[in-house]
Amino acid sequence: MVEGIGQVTHPAVGTLRAIFQWWLDELAGMIPDGIKRVFAGSDDLLVFRFEDDGIEVRRAESGAWKTLGRLAPGAGPAALAGLIGSDNAGVDGAVIVLPQARAVVRRLTLPAQVEPEMARALDYEIERHTPFPSGQACHIHAIAWRDRRAGTVGVDLTVVPRALVESALPAIRALGVEPVAVMVAGGAGDLPTRLAELQNRNFVSTLPARSAGKGRRRAVLALLFCAAVVAAAVSPILRLGQASDEVQRQMPMARERAETALALERQTQAVEAEIAAVLSARAALPSPARLLEGLSAALPDDTWLTFLRLGSGQLIIEGRTTSAAALVRRLEAVPGFGGVGFGTPVTRDSRDGLEHFQFTIAVPGASP
Repeated sequence: MVEGIGQVTHPAVGTLRAIFQWWLDELAGMIPDGIKRVFAGSDDLLVFRFEDDGIEVRRAESGAWKTLGRLAPGAGPAALAGLIGSDNAGVDGAVIVLPQARAVVRRLTLPAQVEPEMARALDYEIERHTPFPSGQACHIHAIAWRDRRAGTVGVDLTVVPRALVESALPAIRALGVEPVAVMVAGGAGDLPTRLAELQNRNFVSTLPARSAGKGRRRAVLALLFCAAVVAAAVSPILRLGQASDEVQRQMPMARERAETALALERQTQAVEAEIAAVLSARAALPSPARLLEGLSAALPDDTWLTFLRLGSGQLIIEGRTTSAAALVRRLEAVPGFGGVGFGTPVTRDSRDGLEHFQFTIAVPGASP
């Protein structure tokens, strides 16, 4: 008798389970793909790996990178749409991966006092440790170690030519997607699938800030949309009035957060503009290495320097030469040098016949 009851109730349970599963699937189908991706384990990013014969395209799926194909140089949006199977409307952004062979990696040991101004300090170190002038390079860094007893820090510095970055950005924008990161990586396994995890490896710091602001606004709108969908779907079961009141209560908070995010985005853009202006002004100043190179080329074989100081817009040199007057003419012809003045009178050594000189050379904008 008990067995008969089991045979009768089991199909009913299966039917109810199938109905409930169908209801859940229908509810999930109402949520757009873009909203689903907000709550997924990875952002919807496209990776464009620049290679000698073209651009390899990959896309994040289920927390891993999947290779979609290759694009020839100069390809347009239609070619990209053919690879990803749709237009680019749902893509969160593009990650540009530059060839690792074009990067220069150095480990530096610096005083611990420079850590608060590390990016500024590295601008000076780039010219000393890489073949690139600081104004013609993009760099990222990571702290490798700290030695508190010695008062030093170890820094892993990665540098790529700025021209390489600036040529890659318009090439990807021409495909109809916006670059959110430019980086160097050895392989697909070396790339995280979340944009937030790419920030400390990104050579273009301004783009992620804008993308992050958009991501916050999109997340707020996604939460509001999903709350409305759930409230409408379960209205036969839950009390609709309470759900509606809760959504209305959350609206001012969400609006305030969205306005705060927009204000932060505007402040970030203003700071970025100020930094760009400072870097542009600094790039226009003469490099100390180039000034010394010009000085070295101007000195004849019969001239020896015994003192040199660069700073406060002038270069002071002191030494001995066969003819101080001839040396003045050679120095005035050096690019970047202004007028040459005599710091002290020229005197001749009676023992070897050489003239002792001290010149003050105007060098606009020079700093040590």
